[in-house]
Amino acid sequence: MGGPSVDLSVQENNRRTLYATIKRRELDTVLKMHGFPDPTGHSPKRDQVLTPLQQLYSLNSSFIWSRSGQYVESWKESLPVEERLAQLFRRFFSREAVPSELKMGTSYVALSGKESWIRYVHALLIANEFGFVD
Repeated sequence: MGGPSVDLSVQENNRRTLYATIKRRELDTVLKMHGFPDPTGHSPKRDQVLTPLQQLYSLNSSFIWSRSGQYVESWKESLPVEERLAQLFRRFFSREAVPSELKMGTSYVALSGKESWIRYVHALLIANEFGFVD
């Protein structure tokens, strides 16, 4: 909290958009894509915006890929695979993983080591369950 605002396009920016630099005449493209209101006017309510561009951004974003890698790097390697998967579901979805999810996850991450973990975390980060509250 606090401190100077940071431009959203800066790769090292880990702060919430609440603390971002917003230029009224040059709104960041990621903010526009996700329905950020026009900063030059009054907006009593945020419009609902769902476009294919949002999902394409999620799939291809270097920001989300780098966060996936950072999350995998922060793990203790000594934890069993099932426990790591269970932690992911508790952390990202606030629920326990069902047995079929644990089985599928275990078989997937066994494919290529660390790289498969990064891809698995990435898939969870861009899942609808992570992005939307029912």
